[in-house]
Formats: sequence, structure tokens, C-alpha cells
Amino acid sequence: MLKKIDCFVYQQHVDLHAVSALEAIQRYMGFKQCMYLRRYKHWEISLETQLDAANVIDQYTQSSYYLLNPNKESYRLSLKESKKSNQFYVYIDVSSHLAPDVHPLVAILNRRYDGSINHISEKVTWECLIQATSYAEAQKLVESQLVYNNQQQGILVNPVYESYEFIFSKTALING
Repeated sequence: MLKKIDCFVYQQHVDLHAVSALEAIQRYMGFKQCMYLRRYKHWEISLETQLDAANVIDQYTQSSYYLLNPNKESYRLSLKESKKSNQFYVYIDVSSHLAPDVHPLVAILNRRYDGSINHISEKVTWECLIQATSYAEAQKLVESQLVYNNQQQGILVNPVYESYEFIFSKTALING
């Protein structure tokens, strides 16, 4: 059965890229509504399997370091929902225009395991906890303050060689 698995890899300890970005956002850009920032490596994997997503990722991560380093990284298969009222998680999926059409890990993992992977893509996902009155407002704040709206600005997305899209959580779709 063809499955698409989203795997979000994050640092178990302090992620200095996310800390630096949050400091720049709050102190230098003055965007205090951004309460928290986390960075994920987002793997999208399409493969033929009967296993569930957790078993597939465990199989690939227990005996190799291709998708993550278990000594310093962990993963989740879904993103967090909003924490409390007036704070909303907004997720930005950033893709590089320089990424190859066929990720080199497809051949490596297919050779090492059962050969069932059709496609792998690697992105960066930013988790932004935003103080706002609604998810729609939080998303507009992120779009206007943190990602580019012309070729000159953008702290979480490089406007020259990256593009972005929002990943919607279940709560955002219900409450947005």
C-alpha cells in the first residue's frame, strides 16, 4: 500500500539556530507576538509498505543516521496543536529551489532496506507560537513579519532560493 509519511525531526537540546532567530525576531525586529520558535527537518517519504508510520521511521532510524541522529535528535509524526487561548502555532514549511528532483537518500535507503521508497523530500519547518486573537490573525502576522513579501526581506525564508507554504493543523482548520 502506498503511504505518505511526514516525519518532523527536532533537536533534543538547545537549537542555536532557532534561539538566534527568535532573538532577532523579538529584539531587533520588535515582533514580540512571536512567543516561541522551533525548527524541524521535515522529511516527506512516499513508499510502499504495510507498516504504520511509526514502525517505518523506527526501522530507518534505529540502525542508521540517515534521517536523524538519535543521540541528539528526536522526531514526531504530527505537529502540536495550539497551547492555550490567544496563542496559536503557525507552521511554515520551507522548500529549497536548489534541492534535487530525486533525493540521494532514496537509493541509499532502498539499497539498505526493502526498496519500497518512491520519493523523499527534505524541508525545514518552522513552528511559531504567536500571540493573537485567532489563527487567521496569527498566520497574517507570520506572513507579514517573518517570511518574505518581496525580494528584499524574510528572516525564516530566503527569498532568493526558497519558497514556503503554511502547514495547517486540525485546530487551525476548525478555529481559523
